[in-house]
Amino acid sequence: MALNIKLKAHEVIIINGCIARNGPRRTSLKIENFANVIRESDLIARDQVRSPVSAIYYAVQSIITNPSIAEKSLKEVQGTLAKLHGLLPEDGARAAVMEAANHISAFNFYQALNAIKSLMEREQELFPESFSEKN
Repeated sequence: MALNIKLKAHEVIIINGCIARNGPRRTSLKIENFANVIRESDLIARDQVRSPVSAIYYAVQSIITNPSIAEKSLKEVQGTLAKLHGLLPEDGARAAVMEAANHISAFNFYQALNAIKSLMEREQELFPESFSEKN
């Protein structure tokens, strides 16, 4: 199944570690085989890592942006997901971690990020201690 991506003017996209920037007009891009893709707007900076959830997100995005580290990082990411699963207080959050782990096992890193992103929206609620020192 092909992936259709609509790019805004000057939008950056990373495909299997290759950074591409769109030109001055909107355009569509069709990727006809499997590729790990992430938009610049979906990336987080290292200084935005505040909890175990955002740490996992950052590690997975690093695999997308630098595929050469994938083999070395996969066991570490899977282990960290297992630890995170044990830290979460509710079934819905644990299910999102399991979904992310399944996608990572299938090397579908963008889908793993989507599962983790649902937890990032709640990371302050799930890990208040990670935010109390910053305020």
